[in-house]
Amino acid sequence: MQYGDRAMSMIARFAAITPDDLAAVRQQPDTVGTVIALAADQALESLAHSRERLRFQAPRLIAGMLKRMPPNLQRRLRRRLQVGEDGRLGPGGDKALYLQFAARELARQQAPAAHGAPGNSISLDKAWHGLHYLLCGMLGPTPDPLGQAVCGGEELGGDHGYGPARCFTPPQVAEIARALKAKDLETVLATRFDTADMTQMHVYPGTWEDDDRDWLIEAFRKLRAFYKDAGAANRAVVTVIE
Repeated sequence: MQYGDRAMSMIARFAAITPDDLAAVRQQPDTVGTVIALAADQALESLAHSRERLRFQAPRLIAGMLKRMPPNLQRRLRRRLQVGEDGRLGPGGDKALYLQFAARELARQQAPAAHGAPGNSISLDKAWHGLHYLLCGMLGPTPDPLGQAVCGGEELGGDHGYGPARCFTPPQVAEIARALKAKDLETVLATRFDTADMTQMHVYPGTWEDDDRDWLIEAFRKLRAFYKDAGAANRAVVTVIE
């Protein structure tokens, strides 16, 4: 894949979920987007309960989302989702898509500040590929834990726009967490940062400047804290680039 086109918006999201919920996602990979959106407001409750709550809140969430949109876009989305003025799904509507939009709206409302404390769900925004490169020195995943942390994992289902979603089991999460807390790793990452090399290799988003080092180191600390918390709680991790 070519990562150098700034016209694309490729954002990496990660969510910590229970082993039981991972089993459910493996059975229904198309639910992974909803799972990640819910995780920001999940507070370690069961996914089944979160889904039931989402179904209850969906009409209000969809109605509020539609009201914020320009009239032409609102009309298009109403037709696509088959919803009425009250946000309720009409006959023949796509329930899975309807709940995905509701989950995204819920996540938007509950999203923490961009640089807030790690929780059940984090976004690396567009820093994901640069951070991956600093962790392993390669454009794609490598077998070691550092080369897996951002771009690795078991593939789940179909393409989400920039490849399938991926997952890690609790033992894999714990292994990655240990690797990310290695002594002097942050120094190694800072040393590996090279604007010319990363730009020439088309590390996404494509063009790198000296002050981007701090951006990537901040993303590393965020990812390290996320895996540490997930590993300590015996959580699995699901991730998607969209």
